[in-house]
Amino acid sequence: MPERIRNHVARSALLRKGGVHERSRSAKRQSVKRELEDAVSDYLNLHDDEYQNEETEKEEVTERWPFFC
Repeated sequence: MPERIRNHVARSALLRKGGVHERSRSAKRQSVKRELEDAVSDYLNLHDDEYQNEETEKEEVTERWPFFC
């Protein structure tokens, strides 16, 4: 004789969708957007520093040899 299901509520189809909850699509999208903004900001800051270094180098050259400029 087959075993009788003891708790029919525990076998409910509605309760099967329980378990580990995942992040929503909007939360994932916002996270990716934030990471992209941080990466772009870091990239621009690096290149901004390089640009400022080039400007100071140009100023040093013009101070030393003004006839070249």
